[in-house]
Amino acid sequence: MKKIAIPSPISFPNNFVAAPNLPGYFWNIADRHLYSGKRGELRKLSRQRTGNYGISVQGEKLWVNESRFMGLGADKAHVLPTW
Repeated sequence: MKKIAIPSPISFPNNFVAAPNLPGYFWNIADRHLYSGKRGELRKLSRQRTGNYGISVQGEKLWVNESRFMGLGADKAHVLPTW
């Protein structure tokens, strides 16, 4: 019988919440920056334009304003997705 590897759960520091409707992106409440987790590690994204982040969702390039994430907080933490 073939063994199936079960991945261990990924844990993030408490100040990270999943960005709603943006799989693979996480908002850091403490430093108020967007991070990408798509490459297997959290990578801080730079703002491309005034208050905007250039991201890719399902191959489509989007500009997302940071004001979209300002309402996120520890009390409104989203369930982190499992991949």
